[in-house]
Amino acid sequence: MFPFHISQFLLLIFPVFVLIAAILDALTLTIPNRFNLIGMILFFPIAWLAGLSLDIILIHMLVGFGLLLLSFAAYASHIFGGGDSKFIAVIGLWLGYQPLPEFLLYTSIAGGLLALVVMFGGRWIPTQFQPAIFQTMYGRKVVPYGTAMSVAALLAYPNAPLWLILMS
Repeated sequence: MFPFHISQFLLLIFPVFVLIAAILDALTLTIPNRFNLIGMILFFPIAWLAGLSLDIILIHMLVGFGLLLLSFAAYASHIFGGGDSKFIAVIGLWLGYQPLPEFLLYTSIAGGLLALVVMFGGRWIPTQFQPAIFQTMYGRKVVPYGTAMSVAALLAYPNAPLWLILMS
């Protein structure tokens, strides 16, 4: 038997997903499309197993789609990469609308702090030893916002309907 209840296992899937995305984005400055697709697909069986109603699942889908549409502006202005735009949509799908303001606030704070690290952190590390987070793309510094979104998602997740249902 498992040393823990199945609901505890289901609770861990989203945090593990966003932690892997944070590491991928920090190390490679990319979040692969197939990774985002896996995150999207995983939501549906877990929501069903958790007992989320169809109307709540539809609301989660609308939140994800709304964030995808809004993130197109960030992508068009070269603030987000394409992977970040898809990743924020997957996070919205998992979180729903209740923790959305909290998630967006945490994302802006974590993104700002990460931007400071990117701007100033690489000065003390010799160029040949700098990880991708300190490298430049297209002649400018790039902030791995997927990493900031991951931190924010982990902080906001305890207020998501999925978390609340699985914890009860």
